[in-house]
Amino acid sequence: MLTVEHLTKRFGGLTAVDDVSFTVEEGDFLGIIGPNGAGKTTLFHLITGFLPTDAGEVWFKGKAITGKKAYQISRLGMTRTFQITKPFGQLDVMENVVVAALQQSPALREARERAEEVLRFVGLGAYLHHSVTHLPIGLKKKLELAKALATRPSLLFLDEVMGGLSPDEVRDLMDVLRKVQETGVTLVMIEHVLQAITELTQTLLVLHHGALLAHGATVDVIRDPEVVDAYLGEVEPDAVH
Repeated sequence: MLTVEHLTKRFGGLTAVDDVSFTVEEGDFLGIIGPNGAGKTTLFHLITGFLPTDAGEVWFKGKAITGKKAYQISRLGMTRTFQITKPFGQLDVMENVVVAALQQSPALREARERAEEVLRFVGLGAYLHHSVTHLPIGLKKKLELAKALATRPSLLFLDEVMGGLSPDEVRDLMDVLRKVQETGVTLVMIEHVLQAITELTQTLLVLHHGALLAHGATVDVIRDPEVVDAYLGEVEPDAVH
């Protein structure tokens, strides 16, 4: 579904993403981990069109998308969430998602139906007309996910969607993401919550200083001595399911 070849991004003398190549198969759930500053979010920006690349190519469903704008890539079926939620404060929960749904559902009635569908799917059915400014962080994270799902993606990038959540909220959102995958959406997730990585993802990619340190089955990568040394520390044998 996705092919990334030799992707590179420099900011002055800093190489934030250094010659990174990998593929994502349809139906996969890929996790991306690495220390802060490893280039994870920059990699997302490059793939999804929020930053121009300095070198490398990206293909989505066999079509070259390098150089396309973010909105063009999203219309093709690839979309993303962001670490920091920024809902439209003057709109309620439902209206926020309607804005996103209008991309693929230009008729307002259809967009409203899609928005309500995804809000109920992620567990926000009781908050359709609530003010977004008073939502706790756990519900704002769900709203961010709902906005992304409203665009009907076939490939969804999740940037630290578990960040700032309580253990109960993490478990709840993990259940939601399992349901998303069951609908046929392919997922790529940056995450620091190890429980989510080990329990949700089938494959794992590790970035270190902008470069690819490891890529393979999660159960194998999580125990790679280089990965443990660079990022994880000691991993208990029962930490991977």
